[in-house]
Amino acid sequence: MNLARNDFPSWPILALVAALSVATLSGCASSCDTKKVECRYECDREYKVCHLRGNDEFYCRNQAGLCYENCDYNRAVCKEPWYHLW
Repeated sequence: MNLARNDFPSWPILALVAALSVATLSGCASSCDTKKVECRYECDREYKVCHLRGNDEFYCRNQAGLCYENCDYNRAVCKEPWYHLW
């Protein structure tokens, strides 16, 4: 059986490449959200440490609020690794 170059069914290969591309991009799309969750975890930890050090409740809440705002800002300006491809 002699398959000419044009007879080779390339659509399965193209479909596989497209599916892998979509899966990769959707997986990378959450990297900024992951960083935000990690940042908020750090804020919560610092809030607890603030209490353990015996600081005022208002001071600890204020520091946590500033930390959360920082996390939100960093998420807003975060660029996904694939962003430059567009």
